[in-house]
Amino acid sequence: MDRTRRRFATGFTLVELLVVIGIIAVLISILMPALRRARNQAAKVNCQSQLRQIGQAVIMYANMSNGWLPGAHGICDPRQPPGGAATPVDTGLLWVAGCLRDKAVWQCPVDPRPKDQFQFSYTYNGRMIVVPGHDQEASPPVLEENPPLNGPVKPQQRKITSFRDPARCLTFGEENVSGPKIGQYVINDPYFIFDDVSDDRHMGKCCVVYLDGHAGEMPKQIKLFYDKEYGYCY
Repeated sequence: MDRTRRRFATGFTLVELLVVIGIIAVLISILMPALRRARNQAAKVNCQSQLRQIGQAVIMYANMSNGWLPGAHGICDPRQPPGGAATPVDTGLLWVAGCLRDKAVWQCPVDPRPKDQFQFSYTYNGRMIVVPGHDQEASPPVLEENPPLNGPVKPQQRKITSFRDPARCLTFGEENVSGPKIGQYVINDPYFIFDDVSDDRHMGKCCVVYLDGHAGEMPKQIKLFYDKEYGYCY
C-alpha cells in the first residue's frame, strides 16, 4: 500500500518540467508570428471590402448625378464643424444622396486612433480634383472644393467621363495616421493631397480603391499627389 502511494506521488522532475515549458515556449514563438500575419491579413481583406463599398457608392453617385463625382465632399463636408478628421460622414455627399449610409465603412478596422476621435480612415486622392487638362503636370492647379459654406459658389467636381482609364485612377487611400515615423502630416481633412503620405497599417502597406470600384494596395510613404505610378489620373 505504501509503495503504491509513493509511486503515484512521484510527479514530474524539475528537469522534465523545464523541458515541457521550453517546448511550449518554442511552439508559441513559432505560432505567434503566423497568427499575427493571419490577423493582419483578415484586417486587410475587411478593409479592402469596405473600400470596394465606397468605390461602388461613388459610381452610384455618378450615375445619379449626370456623371459628376462627389469629390472629397463624398466623405464629409470639411466646412462643417468640428472640422478635420472628426467631421461627421453624414455631412458627406455619398450619405446625403443615400449611396452609402453605413458610418462604420469609413473606419479601417486597424486604425490605431481612438474611435471617438475620428470619423474616417480613407481620404480622397487630390489628383482626382486637378483642373482638367493639367493631369500630367507635376504641380497642377486643383478645383475649388471648399468655397464659403453660405456663398453663391458651389463645390467644384469632375465628371467620371473626364478620366479615360478608371481602372488606374486611385480614388481613396489610407493616409498616414501612424505619426512621424511615416510622415510629417497625419489625416486632418478628407484630402489625400500635396505632402500627405500613405500609411503602413497593413503589414507595411495601405489599402486603396480605384474609380472602377476595384480595391488594391500600395506601399507606405507614397506622396500620392506627386507619384506618377499610383497618384496620377488620366
